[in-house]
Amino acid sequence: MMRLMKMHGVDGYLTFTSDEHLNEYIGEGDERVKFLTGFSGSNGIAITCTHPALYTDSRYYIQAMNQSKKYKLKKMEEEEGIDEYLEKVCKCKQVGICKKFIRSRKYEDLKNKLESRGITLKPFENDLVDIIWKDRPLRAFNKVYSIEEEKFRRYQMELIELCEDSEYREALRNKLSGDDTSVVGRAFKDKLKEIRSILEPDQTLVITELDTIAWIFNLRGSDILYNPVFYSYAIVSKDSAKLFTNEKNIKMDDVDIYPYDDFVRHATGLKGRIVISGECNAYVKDLFEGIEYCDKIRLLQSQKAEVEIEGFHLSYIFDGMALVELFEWVDLSLDKGISEKVIKERLDGIKKRFSGYVQPSFESIVGGGPNGAIVHHKASDRVVSRNEVILIDSGSQYMFGTTDTTRTLHFGEPTPEEKKSYTRVLKGQLRSMRMRFKSSMQPSVLDSLSRIDLWNEMEDYGHATGHGVGHFLCVHESPPTISYSSDQLLKPRQVFSIEPGFYKEGEYGIRIENLVYLKDIDGKFYEITNLTLVPYHLRLIDTSMMSEEEVSHLNRINEEIRSTLEPFMKGKIGYRYLMENTVPIKK
Repeated sequence: MMRLMKMHGVDGYLTFTSDEHLNEYIGEGDERVKFLTGFSGSNGIAITCTHPALYTDSRYYIQAMNQSKKYKLKKMEEEEGIDEYLEKVCKCKQVGICKKFIRSRKYEDLKNKLESRGITLKPFENDLVDIIWKDRPLRAFNKVYSIEEEKFRRYQMELIELCEDSEYREALRNKLSGDDTSVVGRAFKDKLKEIRSILEPDQTLVITELDTIAWIFNLRGSDILYNPVFYSYAIVSKDSAKLFTNEKNIKMDDVDIYPYDDFVRHATGLKGRIVISGECNAYVKDLFEGIEYCDKIRLLQSQKAEVEIEGFHLSYIFDGMALVELFEWVDLSLDKGISEKVIKERLDGIKKRFSGYVQPSFESIVGGGPNGAIVHHKASDRVVSRNEVILIDSGSQYMFGTTDTTRTLHFGEPTPEEKKSYTRVLKGQLRSMRMRFKSSMQPSVLDSLSRIDLWNEMEDYGHATGHGVGHFLCVHESPPTISYSSDQLLKPRQVFSIEPGFYKEGEYGIRIENLVYLKDIDGKFYEITNLTLVPYHLRLIDTSMMSEEEVSHLNRINEEIRSTLEPFMKGKIGYRYLMENTVPIKK
């Protein structure tokens, strides 16, 4: 790589964990940072120079230490910035970068910072890494399909058939409405109509973000693992809609379909004011003389239709059943010697039995003991023990919704310290989940409320408290974001996670994650409503640390979980775990 850089006149080169669409999860052929450094996390910047370095955030720091040996590891939040490192350590004068893999606004910011230090940023249309990556995997262009005609009632009926209690089964049937609504709630034509109402007559909307394109057109694919999206671009004006994808079998009224690679040719021929939905890479930005950014489409996407909210509810009945079955199976199997990887594979097998299940929404995380302290740990062959904390973070993609749940378990006798740590995390989550707040409140307040009990012990966690979740789309969707720096206001019907944690490096990790949605009370105040139907692990709770209000709130959640799942779990593995971990607790 250094020889290639010298040939192209640069003494430093930046490589990002990204693709042309700025996806968090990327295809194998876009894993350039992994190719250079060995690091497989979703957020990495590799600096190739005389003193190579890898920047990543706190979620991946332990993982990066284990995976990357040739590149010096740097924490994004705590150490000098990339510009300072390139100047003072690498002594670079000209740094190369491929503009297709960096956000347009971030590129301009980086360029200005480097210029202030006497460093020139040299852009390349194609990444230099691709020249030396001889066996780079080809990009996948898989089948694209519409979900507009998928009916929600079908999946409700198939759930009901799993209930062994005939009287309860009949009661559930009677509760269903006769309305055979689509799982998406709104036709793509209606979404296009609303988008066009936002545009001014001389504006054209360009969309490069794959999840937004999938949402608008009610289409899904499988080009990127765990994410039901497909490689595409879209251009929407007042009187036309163009979709660029390599799927040849799509036929949509009033939408012109073109090959994926035709996007640049069409984009460069656009006239008038160009509006970018959300964000685009620096290469796309430079196709136009000037652009405007618009966040309104992403906001529309984040505010789920009522039937989509119902889809999340249904998804969590299935996921609740799967996880209580898994947890009881783990308890029964620990003494036989089972690995993290075996637990992960067992969960995948359980979920495949369910109607509408497509795939995991990310690779399930199973971390026993010290591996639980690695926030995005990859399940390994390490055998888990009855005498340690076990962290399981998993999610599902159903045709009608997406899930993301973390539970922390212990099937032996947890130490007083482990129980105190777990209870502090639990208290933070319960505090946020029972919130009512003014519509003008910054989401950063929720982030702080989830950390108070840890802060009182001078402890913290490095990741955000929450992220938005798509509807049968990406498990990480923005907006919303619940973090220190969040300033975009929350809106009704947004679905997001609340997931505080505590990580003691080398010993254990604790994270508790629920999905919730925001309900509008009166236009001025909102309340958070729980979606997750998975029990908390009562053995890890120190009730002496909890207030009466917290105990009552936890008991209400447990009652909802028990009453919803019990009819489906009677006589099955998982029933004992469900009943033992949803009993009312006392202070």
